[in-house]
Amino acid sequence: MAIKPVRIYFEKDILKVQDYTDFTEFTAQSQSVTLTVPGKSPQLISDLGFYGTTNANNNPMEITPAAANAGVVFPDGVYRLEIIQYSPSATLQVDERLLFMPAIDKCILKKTDKYLRSSCDNCKSTSALNLLQELVIIRQAAQLNINSGQFEEAALKVKLLTNLCTGSSCTCICGC
Repeated sequence: MAIKPVRIYFEKDILKVQDYTDFTEFTAQSQSVTLTVPGKSPQLISDLGFYGTTNANNNPMEITPAAANAGVVFPDGVYRLEIIQYSPSATLQVDERLLFMPAIDKCILKKTDKYLRSSCDNCKSTSALNLLQELVIIRQAAQLNINSGQFEEAALKVKLLTNLCTGSSCTCICGC
């Protein structure tokens, strides 16, 4: 199998797949797209319309939370997107993991703003700065886990970040 050239990204809570396949060389006969949302079973995405041509109306392919059976919005976590395109000359495949954490990013920004407002009173800003540093470091470590193929470790860090942002106990990261 050859690698399918795509760019995968989230934009306004829609997962987009920009396809760079040369369809003059790899004429698509069929294609399967499977998305694994954190905490859910893999979901075959079938109602997207086949984009086996360079038709700009179907590229980038857009996957909504509803199409992925993920609810109203995509939750924070580690995602897996698998695409297999069958053509007469070759089978193209992509198997990517993505870290998507909009609620945690919003939390970090909110806590950054809180810290900046409290920094005028140095005696009260230490705990806010410590929490902010912890959030940013753990978020970066989650991305490093993704980059290193350590997907379960990244998912654990997402859980810890969620607990830190909501004020829940940090002990849940240890397996509760």
